[in-house]
Amino acid sequence: MAECSGFIVDVSPHMIQHDNVSKVQAYLEYSLLEKCKRKRKTDWISCYLANCAISKNSQGIEGVFQVQDWVAPVTITETLRVLRQLQSYSQDLRDGNVTNPSSSASSSMVQCLLVSSLDCRDHFHVRKMRRQLVVFTDDMEGLDLSDEEVGVLAEELNLSIILVDCRVENHRNGSAVPDYGIWGKLVDVIEGSRIYHVNDLLREISSLPSGVVRPVMVFSGELRLGADVAVHTDQDSQDDEHSLTIKVEGYPATKAVSSISRKMVVKREIHGKDVYKPVKSVVEYEIQGDDEKSLPIQVSPKSIAKAYRYGADYVVLPSSLEDPPRKYASRPGMDILGFIDQKALPRHFLHSESRFITADTRYGGVQDVVALSALVDALKESNQLAIVRFVAKPTSDVQVGVLCPIHVEDNHTLVYCRLPFAEDQRVSDFPRLVNRTTTSGKKIEQDKSQGNIDSMMSKYIDAFDMDNEPQTEENHYYKLMEGPSSTNLPLPQLPAHPGRVKPDTELVDEDPLIVPAIHLHRTQQVLLEWIHLCIINESKFYVPEMPDFLANKISSRYEPSPELDESIARLKKLLDIKRSRRRGSSREDQDEESDVADQDIPDLQSLLSRGQRDY
Repeated sequence: MAECSGFIVDVSPHMIQHDNVSKVQAYLEYSLLEKCKRKRKTDWISCYLANCAISKNSQGIEGVFQVQDWVAPVTITETLRVLRQLQSYSQDLRDGNVTNPSSSASSSMVQCLLVSSLDCRDHFHVRKMRRQLVVFTDDMEGLDLSDEEVGVLAEELNLSIILVDCRVENHRNGSAVPDYGIWGKLVDVIEGSRIYHVNDLLREISSLPSGVVRPVMVFSGELRLGADVAVHTDQDSQDDEHSLTIKVEGYPATKAVSSISRKMVVKREIHGKDVYKPVKSVVEYEIQGDDEKSLPIQVSPKSIAKAYRYGADYVVLPSSLEDPPRKYASRPGMDILGFIDQKALPRHFLHSESRFITADTRYGGVQDVVALSALVDALKESNQLAIVRFVAKPTSDVQVGVLCPIHVEDNHTLVYCRLPFAEDQRVSDFPRLVNRTTTSGKKIEQDKSQGNIDSMMSKYIDAFDMDNEPQTEENHYYKLMEGPSSTNLPLPQLPAHPGRVKPDTELVDEDPLIVPAIHLHRTQQVLLEWIHLCIINESKFYVPEMPDFLANKISSRYEPSPELDESIARLKKLLDIKRSRRRGSSREDQDEESDVADQDIPDLQSLLSRGQRDY
């Protein structure tokens, strides 16, 4: 959905003295850079400065400065303009280059709200879109309105308000609800308005959240139990009285992690600045002539064909054999082939792509919901999993997978995981550590006093067991998505009641076994830091340290103990484990080896003296 977000920043001396404007600048920098990355043509932004000593707006109101008019998509130019204007005004006010605003300009928050609302109405008219104002201030009584005037202002504003409380003191000690004054009354009156604290916003952008799986349907078909598989391979479906058919649909349960896209560009210097422009890639084919000294000859791509190696020759197959019908007709659907106990299925088989299978909401009915719920309950009570034959799309390949029953709050859902085939598995036989032999076949006697190697190795492996990880309630890691997101801004997940924040509320518990894509988060962090230092602040770049929430994900989960360290030392001694020398030595090591070799080489006279003979 299209969205317009207007940012109103209170730049009063009180906000700047308590360093609140710098917090606002940090949040704006992250939010606008995110919008630059997405480049959505329906994502509009604007920025205003309230309680400002300089006036510049469409209505000629004193104390309101419009930094950025409504613009979409957001580019780095608008981002730099907003951030540098905030930074410049704050620095000028600290240095005394800007005089304090007059009494009329120092209380211009109401006028700024009206100006931004009028600009939004004039620019978009009656266009259907999500409209909101994000207000950063620490003066909860800055509106100076009566209850009747608050109602009139709410009717004049044609957008919702996201109030960001920038007060320094902590307002959420204990169970007391913070007092938001007149701002709280305005937020309660306007539908869809909310209140956040600036520290919550900074905490949200400091910990990069993992991507949310969007509810995009990827499968729609039938889940059949007791049906003949051969009957349903044709396009025409046939009714089977001895089978149970449930209309289902599938949604992605695991998000595919794609690498950051890169383009080939050429670097050119224009007016003293480096400009990067993309280049076109053209594939050209060249062959060498019969004579080795002849120059290569270019060949048209139409003359290039794929050939098969047959002995010493190449064979090009005709089109009738080259492009056979490799797909066979099969309707999308799932056929249950049998059931298996949960403990009989290896857990590592479930580490492939997965999908949520729910009852069909478009072409299905109540009978499909009841039938699927009964199947999920039966699988849960008997601790069974269903082995299915799965066809995702028409003319697609057949997969063999497993359906795992789960309860997501009050809904019954199946999770489909693709199972590997026999050729995907590798069986490895490892020799036992007890009966060790030398290369010649002689048995190595074990010292009884040192203990059993197998038992010590078992204890060592058990030390890394992850079954005792912290757990919460059953299936607590799966949550329903309550419709689309209310905004494209990075906002923390707080209770839906407007203007009221419950203390110490945790809505989502993180699964300790789910590890995010560390390289993508780390790359994004370094890129944001580079933009912040080199482009915005124009300073020297240095690689930042990895944040704690990422470092903890890749660190070891077991706690070392003296018993474990002693067991590892004994294993190293019994197994005669030594540190192997690395293959690729560094340049310094090569220089040292060459120096030692030079010292060992005797001089020429000593070599000639050794070769002398007495005649």
